[in-house]
Amino acid sequence: MTLSELAKKFDTFYEAFREGRREYMETSGDKMETQVKANIAADVNDSDGTLTAAVTKAVGTGGGYAAVRNNWHIARHAHLVENGHWMRGHDGRLLTLKNGGSWVVGRKMYERAIMELKDELVADAGKMTDKVVKEHFG
Repeated sequence: MTLSELAKKFDTFYEAFREGRREYMETSGDKMETQVKANIAADVNDSDGTLTAAVTKAVGTGGGYAAVRNNWHIARHAHLVENGHWMRGHDGRLLTLKNGGSWVVGRKMYERAIMELKDELVADAGKMTDKVVKEHFG
């Protein structure tokens, strides 16, 4: 194999890897979005559906990343549910909750989704990489 043939092979590998990475990010984003919505359904009283409706997926234009995040325009309070907050009355005083405290514990819908899917996403990345390398380098 000549050097120019090897360079061509690497060029086609690079393009195939970019496409595989984009597909991987799309499917990973879909999995994360589904898991976040499942976490909301299981752990949060989302009676009006705003937290679930605000879950949005974004994939980078080159497929370099996937992000699942809250749409602030739909659910401005999502960060309070995710991270927790102090419960205050209209006058600013701390309210005492049933548990005797004033801190409402965060539900960590987004953070838990990453931890729950971590091993699966790593395995998927390995499969995608192995597939592309095998197709181009045998």
